[in-house]
Amino acid sequence: MKRICNDTPTNDILNELAADGVMSSSEASKLRRIQDDNEKNFELYKILEKRGDRDFLKFCEALKNHDTDNAQELGNLLENQAKNAISGVQPSPVVTTPVTSVAPISHEAGKDTTDQASAVNDQTKYSYDVFLSHSWDNKEDVIHVKKYLESKGITCWIDNEQLSGGMKLLPEISKAILASRVFVPFMSKKYIESKNCYSEISYASDKKKDMVAVIIEDIRPQGELVSSTGTDFYIYITGDLYIKILVNKQATAELEKKLNELYESIRKAKNSRK
Repeated sequence: MKRICNDTPTNDILNELAADGVMSSSEASKLRRIQDDNEKNFELYKILEKRGDRDFLKFCEALKNHDTDNAQELGNLLENQAKNAISGVQPSPVVTTPVTSVAPISHEAGKDTTDQASAVNDQTKYSYDVFLSHSWDNKEDVIHVKKYLESKGITCWIDNEQLSGGMKLLPEISKAILASRVFVPFMSKKYIESKNCYSEISYASDKKKDMVAVIIEDIRPQGELVSSTGTDFYIYITGDLYIKILVNKQATAELEKKLNELYESIRKAKNSRK
């Protein structure tokens, strides 16, 4: 147990639990201040064990769905112990084969448990009309578009703090995506090379968010949206439809026309989410 806990990337797990609402941000912040990873993992274990079966099993689920073998092994071990404690039987040998996806377990008769993120998506309905996904290098152009949309009554969420989680999506970002009716990626050469942008757009795609793609550079979407690692972002353009908005290159009338096209596309998409 100590070996597995010591090797488990606790901060990644804390981010997942905070995003899913299993752990409060204050609890997560308190644990992050603990320097020793082994101590941090055991404190996390103790907190969730006291919180009840549902939260503890949600913690096990987060571990099992993590992309490292030791986290998956720990998730299987803890879930096995918890289930045996609940049923009152002696523990059976632990199977440490990595588990990539397991349905949540319900402890309330007559109620189905669903993915926590989907539950947030259903309950918010919604805090924002659009989530604006962009590379920080294109910030000024995106702000120009944002101001236009807001003048039309569209509420926008945008990262104003240059939050960075790399390939691991931060809780603040995932919650904002779920709380938005429409996901608008501003695609550019910088966008497709950004780990943060890839995390955002792939998460939005996984959650089946309505997407309106904006090409913010003078490039051909089909063929010129392939990253250096080989990811073709063109697959995220729904129905091969996109809007090209070149803030500093299009004539005023043309730019206004494109901005209005974006507004109408967002309006139609968000109305379908009511």
